[in-house]
This record gives sequence, C-alpha cells and structure tokens, in this order.
Amino acid sequence: MILCTSVSSYGLLEDDKSINQVRFAAHSAHEKQRKTGLCHRVSQANQRAEMFTFNHTFKADTFWILILNALLIYFVQSLKIIIFTPDSPNAGREALNKLAQELAFRNHDVFTFRTLLLPEQPYLVVQRPHKVTEFKLQIDLPTEWILHLRAFGNASIWTTEYGDQKYLHLLWKAQVEACSTTLNSDFLDRLRQITPDVCIIPSDDPCALGIVHALKLPFIYYDSDGLQDETILSVRPQLFLQGLPPSSQFAKLWSMKQIRAEALAVFVNTDWLLEDAHGLYPPKIIPIGGFHMDLPRPLFRPYNESIDKASDGVIVVSFGNRVNSSAVPLSVARIFLQTFQKLPGCRIFWRIDSSTIDGISPEQVPSNVNLTQYLPQVDLLGARKTRMLISHGGAQSIMEAVHAGVPVLGIPLISPTYQTLRKLEARGMALILDKSNLTAQNLLTAILAVLRNKKYTLAAKQISKMFKDRPISPIDNTIHWIEFVGRYKRGSFFIYEKDILFSITSLTHAMFFSVVIAAFSLAYYYWMFGRKQCTIDTEDSNSKATSTDSEIDSSERTEDISDETIPARRETRSTSKKVNSLSSVAK
Repeated sequence: MILCTSVSSYGLLEDDKSINQVRFAAHSAHEKQRKTGLCHRVSQANQRAEMFTFNHTFKADTFWILILNALLIYFVQSLKIIIFTPDSPNAGREALNKLAQELAFRNHDVFTFRTLLLPEQPYLVVQRPHKVTEFKLQIDLPTEWILHLRAFGNASIWTTEYGDQKYLHLLWKAQVEACSTTLNSDFLDRLRQITPDVCIIPSDDPCALGIVHALKLPFIYYDSDGLQDETILSVRPQLFLQGLPPSSQFAKLWSMKQIRAEALAVFVNTDWLLEDAHGLYPPKIIPIGGFHMDLPRPLFRPYNESIDKASDGVIVVSFGNRVNSSAVPLSVARIFLQTFQKLPGCRIFWRIDSSTIDGISPEQVPSNVNLTQYLPQVDLLGARKTRMLISHGGAQSIMEAVHAGVPVLGIPLISPTYQTLRKLEARGMALILDKSNLTAQNLLTAILAVLRNKKYTLAAKQISKMFKDRPISPIDNTIHWIEFVGRYKRGSFFIYEKDILFSITSLTHAMFFSVVIAAFSLAYYYWMFGRKQCTIDTEDSNSKATSTDSEIDSSERTEDISDETIPARRETRSTSKKVNSLSSVAK
C-alpha cells in the first residue's frame, strides 16, 4: 500500500490495471515479509528458550559437579598432618611453617605444635601460616636459663673446637623440661582426638619421637642439617642425647634408633648433587633441599640503589640464625670490617641480629657495608651482580646459593656446617677458611681468590643449572611424598625395609665386626706364631744341647780310646824294634 501510494503520487502509473497489479504485488510481498519475520521471530524465540534451558541445565549441573568435586577432594584427598616445629634458635621453624602453609593451600588439615622455651617477643612483621591450627605451650624456665638461651650462638661459638657441644648442654636441659611439661599437658589428648594421618618430626626434637612412638602414629623424620657423615648417620640422635642426664634419656625406655627406624620416610635438607654414593642409601631417604625457597623477586629500595653502585659486585654475609652476629667477638668483627674496607668496589650486605655490632660504633663501619637485621637473602643471591656468599655453611643458605649459582666462602663454626661445606668444596663452588686461621690477610686473600678465580663461579653456575633442571620443584616433591605416606602409610613400598638405615647400619656393623675379627685373628696368629716359635726355639736349644752332649761323649770316648791305644802302640813299636834287631843279628 505504501508502495502504491508512493508510485501513484508521483504520477508514474496512469491506468487502474497497472495500479491493481502493483497493489497485489505489494500486498503479496508484505505478506511474505510478515510471514518470514514471524517465522524468524519464532525461530529466535525457540533458540532463546533452548539456550535458556541449556544454560540453566548446564549451570545447575556445573554447580552440583563443583560441589561434589569439592566434597570429594575434601573427603578423599584431605589429610590430617601434624608438624612439630622446634623452638631452637635456627631457621628450621620458618621452613616447616612454610611447608605447613603449602599443605594448607592444598586443602589439608594442618596442625603445628611448638614448645616456647623463650617468651615470644613482638616483631614489626610476623608471618603466620594461614588456615593452619597452631598449638603453643609456654615452658616455665629459670631466669638464668632464659638469659643463657637468649645468648645462644654468641662469641663462644667462634672459639670452641669443632665437635664441642658444651654450648648445647643448657639447650638440652631446657628441652628435657619442655618434654616433661608436654607430657603432663592436655596435648596428648588433643593428639588422640585429631588422629593424624602423618606427623613430621624434626631431628632436634627427641621428645616428639617418644610421643609418636607411644601413640603409634605414622611419622616422617626430617633432618634439617642434611646427610653429615655416612658412617655416623644411623646414630645421630644418640649423639644428640649424649649431653642429657641419664634419668631423662629415652634410651633407657626405648632405643632412639629403633624409634627412628619406624619412620615411613626420612627427609634430608640436601640434594643428591651434593652427596657422594647416594645409590647406597635406602629409598626412604628423600632429599628435599630447597623446599623452603621462593623464587627471587625484584629488590626494592635501598637494596636496588646500593647494588647499582657496586662496580665490583655484591657480597652477601650471613651466618644464619644459630649465630648471633651482633655478639661476634670484637677482634673478629674488626677483621671483617677491615677486610671489607679494602674492597671499595664491592657492596657488602651483612645480616646481624640487632642494629649494631657490640663494641663497633656506626662511624667504624665502612661506607660500602650495610648492616641490617632483615636480609632478603634469596632475592639478593638472585641479583645479577651478586658474586659471593660468606656463610658458616647452614644447609638452607647452601641450598639458596646452589639455586642462585653463587660461589661460597665458608667459615664453618660447628661440625655439621663443616661437613656441608666440605661437600660443596669438593664440587668446586666453595672455598673453606678455618675460623682458627681467620685473620684480615687470610680473609682478604680468600675473598679475592673466589672473586678472581672463575672456576668457582663456573662450577656454581653449572650446579645451579643441574639443580633447576628437574621435572618437579623441591616443595612439590616434598608435598608429594607427604601425601603418599599419609595415604598409604604402612602399605607404601617402603615397608620391605625394616630399618630406615638398615643398609648403612649393617655395613657399619659389618665393618666394625670385621675389624674386631681381624684384630683377634692377628692377635691369635701372633700368639700361635710366638708359641710355635718358642717351641721351635726350645726344640732347637734341646737339639743343640743334645748334639753338644753327644759331641762331648764322643770326644770323651775318643779320648778314652786314645788313652787305651797309646800303650798298645808303644808295645807294638817295641815289638817291632825287637824283631828288627833279631833280624839284623841273624844276617
């Protein structure tokens, strides 16, 4: 109609027939368009209805699927894990707290237990695990003990001999008191109510070993110092208990070695790249070195500005949490500061426990030395200009240096750290300076040797590449084995080994008995040989005496015979003379 009106108004069509034809064509087109639009709208409505039904059904199904998956994950994969964190002054507690946090992120029910030997002090920043239930038990210790524990790792650690554990005696006594308090508390009742799937016991907490043994709980043994010595590995907890009084030793009730043998796995804070003959170790020994580390992050002020000014590189100095660097002997502090002053092109970051070093004024600190209580060690070691780590050889610092590919100048202060540095030195990425030979000249020579000799850096970079070239990260590997042990417990493939260190212990015992048998054999041999020699000598002397007597008898008989024959010879001679005289007369 619109088309017809428009056309007629312009006078283009004159006759009615043409107009009717146009009207009919326009009406037909309009009807066709209307029907087509209606069908299209119906089709669109049907599609929207179908899509709404599909979306509604899909959303409902997805919702219930997610709910069921969450419930399935919670009830099937969620484990109850208890981690005993030590209160001794080391970094092991922070590492175990990180492990607890990672396990909680994976939807496990994680509980931590710690005895507080010292009252907690407020800090500016306290990182507490999220979704982790913490049990803390304050131990009432004498004030004198608390003062000594606060001074743990002071100047005496720089002067004691390797292997001397006198400075640990008070710590052992405090742990005995803590164990007694724990056993008399309601913690054991809570532990029974929790019914954990697996417990993680650090090596410096013998009380926890006794608890899990008494309650028959499955556990994993964690050695924060790593593998120290293949021959004493099986008796390490006994070495820890040597300083305890006899009345408090667990050995009188049960052997620590036997309790530790019940562990379903042993975590060691090391890596097979640093160990020798690791194929001899049982499969229960699992290296987890580096599980505590995060990836290096960009440095913030003032670290990034200080690093940019370091023309000869950055040196990180850290002696761990066991050593109170603020209470270092004054002579040792001066040795370090005098040496650092001779390296103006290097920027040195030294971690200490307080704002200053005892006996050192801020004016005596060289301008290229930063003394700080907080040290982002992983981030600093990962910086491009970092050239060296000066450390006492703690297992965590060593693994951080290995990950970053930074050579180490080691100054071991206690026996375990010396063993760790020795392994690193054997692989070419560390140089050891004995604390008894620590002088300004020796320290400067050692630092320059590591900085200028490229073999240390090349070896560190190579080991770092090998350490990173693995299909699974250390933290994921650690969590995998915790979940494995928690799910299968005694049904794991570790069950065929009765003793966690059966191979090493048997080898040690075999070597010991071999030496004893060899010693007895040699003693018996020499005893029999000496006895036989005495018999031979006696027989020889007797034979000699007999031969001498026979010679004497024969000589005596000869003399007797000679004495008897002399008159006969004389008579024979006289007779012959008479015969000769008669014959001459006859002639």
